[in-house]
This record gives sequence, structure tokens and C-alpha cells, in this order.
Amino acid sequence: MKTRALVPLALLAFVDWAAAQATATIYGVLDLNYQRVTAGDRVAPGVSGETINRLDGNQYTLTANRLGLRFMEDLGKGLRAGGVVETGFFPDTGQTANATLFWNRQSYVSLASTSWGEVRLGRQYRFQDETVRLNNPFGNGMILGLNYGYRTTGPFSDPGGFIPMFVDNARVSNAVQYMSPVFRGFRAQAIVAAGEVAAPRYEGLRFSYAKEPLTIAVAFETQGPGSTSRAKLWTVGGGYDFGILKLVGGYQRGRDLNAAMVGSPTDPAALSDNIGSYQDTTSHTLGLRKDIGAFAVGANYARTRFRSAAGESRSLGRVAVGATYGLSKQTRLFAAYGQATGDLRERIVESRLFQSGIDKSF
Repeated sequence: MKTRALVPLALLAFVDWAAAQATATIYGVLDLNYQRVTAGDRVAPGVSGETINRLDGNQYTLTANRLGLRFMEDLGKGLRAGGVVETGFFPDTGQTANATLFWNRQSYVSLASTSWGEVRLGRQYRFQDETVRLNNPFGNGMILGLNYGYRTTGPFSDPGGFIPMFVDNARVSNAVQYMSPVFRGFRAQAIVAAGEVAAPRYEGLRFSYAKEPLTIAVAFETQGPGSTSRAKLWTVGGGYDFGILKLVGGYQRGRDLNAAMVGSPTDPAALSDNIGSYQDTTSHTLGLRKDIGAFAVGANYARTRFRSAAGESRSLGRVAVGATYGLSKQTRLFAAYGQATGDLRERIVESRLFQSGIDKSF
């Protein structure tokens, strides 16, 4: 009798042990904001100089909308197997962010060791995105985010002709990445996407240091079909926390850019003023952030110079301010304002933008 009574207890103990070794987590973000957008005076007819009010869950969110699954299994002796699948969507319409890729944000499997680092296989973030998010006060959030570029054609409901502030073609498919262990704040990363179907080969290196009060990263990436026609991109980003406020900034330089690296054509529609297309970019930004209890306020300035193969050069900048208020660890209110500057300020749809919204994570 005693032996039979112990069997269920042993099974329960085994179930608890197994559950402790493997986990699966569902997570996500719901982010919507009201926007008042004023177009530049030299955009497409019917849009030039016009103002529109809209509800948006796509551009200029505090955190990008997503639904994800994260898996982790402890294999023992410091070894872990894991993976992430993540899809983007627009809560204002219920549409998926990508009509052809359901797990369009991330989709990778990984094997990690506390001693030897981690290897990831699948769709992952490019190093430019991981570095650009260090450049601004709210980690690529709101109109202050440098991952959001500008559009040069209307209508407001579906603008096009994208041009970047900082190049941030966020993700790459079919990639193999190695991440070293963190040693006294330092980490090295290397990534290769061999190039399948129509996508040309992508390669990158990234070195970072993160130990309060300093965070800094440097990334170098190339992409192209050959050794002489490859796009090249250098990105630097980081911040220093002085206690009374945090200073952030960054620099990026792109050479021989192509659509594969930028994520859109480098000859955006309606971009003129003697620069119908661009090949090189030079970008810089400087900003600050101050946390006051549940409030966080920030401001930044960014500027990009575009150069064509013929040597024409034009600039586009942005000055922006924003604030967030944390109702809880998972719910934040936010508001921001951004205004374009530079030679091309009247050529873009979002010449001036005010926004306010709510960000709910789970």
C-alpha cells in the first residue's frame, strides 16, 4: 500500500521537474496613437500642405505591435535550447503587418552555452536595428525613433516613396548568428545570411559594451550580389547616464546603398531638388532623457545628408520632443511632437506630426 501511494507523488514530482526545465511564454504589445500630420508644401498634389487626423498602430508607435511565443529548455551543464516566433499586426485595422510572412518579425531557433555563447538560426534583427535603438531617448519609440523614416508621396492613407533618417531595415531572413558570452560588459556578434532566392548575401559584425553608466555599440554590415557592388553600412550608438539625465547619440554612414540594405528603393518617388536618387548617406543624432518618477521626458535632433552618384547633396533633419507616463509596469501613456528640417523638409508627407497614445504590453 505504501509503495502504491508513493507512485502518484513520484509522478507529480517528475512533472514539476520537467516543467522547471522547459518554458513557453506568450507575450505581446498593443499600441495605438492619435496623430495630427501636416504634409510639406511640395508633396504630391492633393496632399501638399494638408493636415489630417488619424488613428495609427503602424508608424511612430512607442513599441511596435506584436504577438510572440518564446521557448526555452534547460539541457543542463549550462546549455539551453530555445527559440522565438513573433508576428506584427496593426490593431487599428486588425491587419497583419506583412501579407506574405506571418512570423514576419522574428522566427529563429537557438542553442546557448554560458561558457561558449549562443548560435541563432532563422529570421533575426540586423545589427543596424540593435544599434540604432541605442541612439535615441525612447529606444526607437514615437516620432523620436530614428528607425522611422519619411514618405515622399501621398495619399495620407497609404503614403509611399520612403527615405530613411537612419537606415534601419530591421530584420534579415535565412541568417546564422553567433553571440559571444558577455565578459565584463563586452560582447561580440557576427551574422551571415547566405542569400536565397532574390535576396543578396548579407554579413555583419557588432561589438558592444553595456555596464552602467555607459552603453555603446559599433556595427558594420554589407549586402550585395558581388564583391565590388556591395552596400556598406557603419552604425554607432550609445548613451551615458549622468544620474540627473541620460545623454544619447549616434552616427551612421552608408556607402553604395541598394534596396536590399535599405529595405526600399533608393530613388523614392517625388524626391527631387536635384537629387532624384541617393547612393550614400551620412547621419548623426544627439538627444537626452530625464526620468522623474513615473514620468520620462526626452528630446533629440537628427540629420541625414543624402548624396547621389553624380555628387548632388541634400539634407533632411528632425527635431522632436516626447514624454511617457507609466500607469504600471505594463501600461504607458505617451505624447510627442516632431518637425522636419533641412533641404527636403517640404518634400515629405510627415513634415510636422503630433501624437498621443497608449502602449499596453502583456
